[in-house]
Amino acid sequence: MNNMHKYYRLKKVKVTFMFYVFIISSISIFYSCDRGPKPDDVATDFLSAYLSADYAKASSYCTEKLSEYLNTSVKELDKLDADLKNKIIERTKSFSSEIVSIEKNDTGDSAKVIYSIYTKTGANSIGKENIRGGALFMVRTDGNWKIDSLN
Repeated sequence: MNNMHKYYRLKKVKVTFMFYVFIISSISIFYSCDRGPKPDDVATDFLSAYLSADYAKASSYCTEKLSEYLNTSVKELDKLDADLKNKIIERTKSFSSEIVSIEKNDTGDSAKVIYSIYTKTGANSIGKENIRGGALFMVRTDGNWKIDSLN
């Protein structure tokens, strides 16, 4: 009878252990599904690439529709005189961006990211001068945040 008691006790420990493994695995899988880049991370990376004139990288953060628009804009930029084009690119590289706020919709599949673009001012470039603000409208596609439109 003592062996039978040990057998059931061992079985109970094994079932309990398997239950905890299942719970921990489920939590890990659930938690990892939402671990992708957040809207503000994608928006920051997009603005950084865009302001650095790395339009190919910037378009990788966009939906197909906006990516096509950016590629068309790049083609127009390429048509400009080389000196003017270089001046524009160098000027935009002096800009920086800052995320002001993020508003997600109730379902969590779209977001509006408000940003500000500024340039450093002053003798040692300590101050900031706000040049422009705007919004990025983002959608979650296949678990990844993409910029769908901007203004």
